[in-house]
Amino acid sequence: SGERSSSMQEISSSSSSGGAADHELPAGWLDVTDALQYLVQNSKLELHAGISKTGLMGFADVAPQGEKELYVAYCYKRQLFEKVVGDMELLRLPGAGEPVVEAAVADRLWAKYRSRFQQQALQQ
Repeated sequence: SGERSSSMQEISSSSSSGGAADHELPAGWLDVTDALQYLVQNSKLELHAGISKTGLMGFADVAPQGEKELYVAYCYKRQLFEKVVGDMELLRLPGAGEPVVEAAVADRLWAKYRSRFQQQALQQ
């Protein structure tokens, strides 16, 4: 794949009113992977605190009355990480997040990662 060991690759992200991301997104979830990928600069992503993520291009308010969270899974130095932040919280990647340890989650994320970058290679 096109991954370099020193770069961060965005592979999965969802905006939610709560819960955990899944392969088929349940009601109240919005896949914002592409929107976040455009915000990655120099292999880094920063979403500032105090600013609602629902106003970002590609995002929407999927839970007007509820608490909102952003789930992000990413690959850094060939390891998978995941992080959940509240709508108004700071997100700075890499550096935040915990390694993905659940095998089923890791398998799903690696499959999405491979599929995404195979499609990009075919388009070039």
